[in-house]
Amino acid sequence: MAKQVTSADALALLQLSPAELSRLSASDREDGIATAFALVAEAFSGDADKTALWFRTKNSMLGDISPKDMIRLGRFDRLRRFIVGALAERAPELPEPGLTQ
Repeated sequence: MAKQVTSADALALLQLSPAELSRLSASDREDGIATAFALVAEAFSGDADKTALWFRTKNSMLGDISPKDMIRLGRFDRLRRFIVGALAERAPELPEPGLTQ
């Protein structure tokens, strides 16, 4: 069973600065990012390093912007909808970081 990801763990792995975090609501900072991180980690069999890399890699399905940059720019709600939608559709696993389609 994979280790439970805390909000502190997720924020540390994503390397977000306090200024970047200030764009998020308190609930997104506390629970939202950890939940999104845990959902993506599920697709990578709990591998936190692969999950962090996915968040830092540009994604063509997000307009060639990394999920981390979406968080930085205050677009966390859109990112959350993307993650939940991808998992709900039972799409093939999230693309491996660094691979092009």
